[in-house]
Amino acid sequence: MEDQDVYQRLAVHLNNLGMGYPVRDTLLEILKENLTPSEAETALALPTGVAPFSPVSIDTILDKVTLSRDELKAVLERLARKGFLYVAKTPDGQDGYALHQV
Repeated sequence: MEDQDVYQRLAVHLNNLGMGYPVRDTLLEILKENLTPSEAETALALPTGVAPFSPVSIDTILDKVTLSRDELKAVLERLARKGFLYVAKTPDGQDGYALHQV
């Protein structure tokens, strides 16, 4: 049940993006099929209020998850490979991550 809740929370979170995803059963199915619960939790830690393609640093995300820095980096890299995240440098030159907008 807890795994189901993370996907529902993520669907709502994605709906809050500037060009958000509508919360539908189809979206929930896509999230469940493509993301592990850990990946979904990590995606929940990424802000939705930033301008599209304005990445945030690992330090910003690390404050919102229970993963170690190395674990978080691995999850973010998996999400990026899956095409779920935009990856670029932050203004201070760190690796940064942002949720893709629709």
